[in-house]
Amino acid sequence: PPDCYFNIIGFGSTFELLFNEGSKKYKKESLEKALEHQKTLSADFGGTEILEPLVSVYSKQILPAHSRNIFLIIDGEVFNTEAVVSLVQKHSHDTRVFTLNTGEGASTTLIKGVASAGKGKTEFV
Repeated sequence: PPDCYFNIIGFGSTFELLFNEGSKKYKKESLEKALEHQKTLSADFGGTEILEPLVSVYSKQILPAHSRNIFLIIDGEVFNTEAVVSLVQKHSHDTRVFTLNTGEGASTTLIKGVASAGKGKTEFV
């Protein structure tokens, strides 16, 4: 949407943000940077450690008059599914989480649990 803010976080054993200083308003320049960035993305961050990136997102304040939605694209499993789902549930009053499974190795318990806890939807592709 025209007045939204966004960021892209690559994650695995570590994580990195496209916009380190925080989410950027959707406009031509930020969209172009995101499109260039997505061309370089690859699944090379190691394991699937999603808890710390989520903690990072949840630690940021929600901008006034905006909602926060997380679109989690995942293709693996985590060792701490319960902790991830619990964290998402804890923040479900102000943040919705949607999940997209892009591989056969993803945990359905994680994908469905996070989407349910985050009052979002899940898709398997």
